[in-house]
Amino acid sequence: MRFQLLGPLSITDGRDVVVLPPAKPTSLLAALLVRPGEVVPTDRLRQAVWGEEQPATAKAALQSCVLRLRRLFAKYDIEEQAVVAVAGGYRVPADGDTLDLLHFRRLVSDAAGAGENELPLLRTALGLWRGPLLTNVPSETLHRDEVPRLVEERLRALERLCEIQLTRGRCREVLVDLWEATRTHPHHEGLAAQLMRALYRVGRQTEALAEYRRVREHLRDELGVDPGAELQSLELAILRGDEPRGPVAGTARLTTGAVGGAGAAGAGGGRPAPSSGAVVDGPGGAAPVPPERGGAPSGGPVPPRSSAPEGMRPVPAGAPTAEPWPGTGPGARPFAASPGGAPGDAVGPRAPGASHAGTSDAGAPPTSAAGTDGAGTGGAGTGGAGTDGAGTGGPASVGAGPVGAGPGASGAGASIPGAAGGPGARLPRVPGFTGRARETAALVAHLAGGGRGEADRPGSAPPVAVVSGGPGMGKTALALHAARLVADRFPGGGLLLPLTRADGTPRRADEAAGELLSALPSGTARGRCLVILDDVVHPDQVRGLLDLAGCGAFVVTSRMGLAALVATHGPAVVQLGALPPQESYALLTAVLGTERVAAEPEAVRALAGMCGHVPLALRIVAARLLTRPRLGLADHAAWLGRDLPGRLALPDDPRMSVPQALDGALARLPAPLAGAHLRLARLGGPITAPAAAAALALPETHAEELLERLLDTGLLEEERPGVLRMNPLYRAHALCGTARSGGPPRTDGGVATASSRHALPSGAV
Repeated sequence: MRFQLLGPLSITDGRDVVVLPPAKPTSLLAALLVRPGEVVPTDRLRQAVWGEEQPATAKAALQSCVLRLRRLFAKYDIEEQAVVAVAGGYRVPADGDTLDLLHFRRLVSDAAGAGENELPLLRTALGLWRGPLLTNVPSETLHRDEVPRLVEERLRALERLCEIQLTRGRCREVLVDLWEATRTHPHHEGLAAQLMRALYRVGRQTEALAEYRRVREHLRDELGVDPGAELQSLELAILRGDEPRGPVAGTARLTTGAVGGAGAAGAGGGRPAPSSGAVVDGPGGAAPVPPERGGAPSGGPVPPRSSAPEGMRPVPAGAPTAEPWPGTGPGARPFAASPGGAPGDAVGPRAPGASHAGTSDAGAPPTSAAGTDGAGTGGAGTGGAGTDGAGTGGPASVGAGPVGAGPGASGAGASIPGAAGGPGARLPRVPGFTGRARETAALVAHLAGGGRGEADRPGSAPPVAVVSGGPGMGKTALALHAARLVADRFPGGGLLLPLTRADGTPRRADEAAGELLSALPSGTARGRCLVILDDVVHPDQVRGLLDLAGCGAFVVTSRMGLAALVATHGPAVVQLGALPPQESYALLTAVLGTERVAAEPEAVRALAGMCGHVPLALRIVAARLLTRPRLGLADHAAWLGRDLPGRLALPDDPRMSVPQALDGALARLPAPLAGAHLRLARLGGPITAPAAAAALALPETHAEELLERLLDTGLLEEERPGVLRMNPLYRAHALCGTARSGGPPRTDGGVATASSRHALPSGAV
């Protein structure tokens, strides 16, 4: 278990995160962790917990807080003596493996002497930050005395990272970081100077001068002072057309991440060595520039700008990315990152007739966007499930371009040789989308403010929506359908970015960030984009992506509830379960045609019931029947029932398979949790905590924790408070798997206790 201080104060086991509630023990823990390994005096701890108005019993109350904190540690398998009492105070032992703050400082220190690896190390260090610090810590003292010091450490590292990129001529790439940083810290003259230099070097002199005026007006209004001499000299140089060489003072190489601050800035860091023929990524294509205008350092020339259309540039090769904080999974807040694709892998539309693979709930790519989650339906004569692509050609592919509908199937992931000037690849269509009217309306209403309006106001964040549900419930299809309905709100187009590989493993956050940055349209002419982050496994995969400039709105799809993301970012939440019976009937009618359905209406209802009203299963049934027009619906239902759900799969594409989707979902779970799911399938009706405790031979409190975890994975649905249900199709799959293996895995009390502590419900307290 590890502490996360660089954001909301939380505890993680590497997979799940517990965001602590805003309470006095949380303030106490924060006061100890901001001084890791140090003895924090009791008077300072009381000040952090109660502020100036301390109760008369503050000494005894502090001991009570320590006891409550130790109990919390014991609950999550942290050593009971993690809070150590010493003469005059308390301390919490920590190192880089148990506290993200120390890991950040270690990475910054390592970066100082890492040469070519300095940039990826700084990126990884900054990726540990997960948003505003200690938002769940109700301590005015800590926010006044400690948070500014920690923020300064991050700003020093960010300045150094930006300076490296400027020195290497990556001026366009660094703009994303600098736009965000200067708006978050409008008084910071060093970041403003870097932004001015970057804008000037890519040919945007007017915007560079406007940035100076913004800083000057802010400083005059807030502090009654003018910008410093460095910034004034930079403005004058830009007006004359002879920008000063080298970085602004204070942005040279960081030497150490000392506990007391961000570390001192060393000497050096001047202009790059002369180099002929360097190019910059500026307006109108690559152009030769002198070294002082962003040319390459002595290490070599800057790669020329891609000839691919705007928004579909090849993923650039990057320096190797350092390993993340051990055991924490993907990084949390990457502002720029090494891409996951190979050099030259173009991101663009699929050529006519080219094959493509989608990203499915099973972790394997199905052949259709509708089949990805199954909510969309192909109309009669469309060829069934395999008509439209889900839009990814492996983990390094992003579909970019206008969201508006167009003829033909489209996806992303294959390049078009010689393409130039036209729009990027459209998001995959979901033909004949049926049902989900209430969920669609809610999602569209939330996204509508992201393209033009609220999201364009200074300081406003783009809308975020989380679409969650079990395997095969239609999450991706709903996201794509809603994206088409709000296409006119996002002139920059739409992007579909899968966050899970074909083998079911989650992608690194920095890999996804690099890919997204390379696919976003540059400049402001195209406008904001709508980004679909598909099949997210953990909140940390997406936190760092939600603030990238150029993104007008985000739709996050996941089997998990992502409660920790909801707690920190407050997105709209759309939860998908099985379709209502009337919508299942309508879906099959839309695919098979009214005449065929009207001839055997009871058989249609029987098929929908056997599918558990799960969209993916309904799509597979519909595809089989479309390819066999003489097969009776009742005959097909009888054949299906003899091996359910094993026959809910398409023979020509094993990825379109309910068993594979559900097997993949169980494979992602810890073994005790998957075993509990299989055993609970034996309960024929509603599932309650007492019934689960009896079925699993566990104490009722442990059974409740397992049920909460299964509810979060989408494998159970809440019928009413305290009563859960398992979809009949999921139940049939679990019983079939149990029969094949000779019985469910044993779930004894010891294993369940470990599961309840290590497989924590995301965002639970």
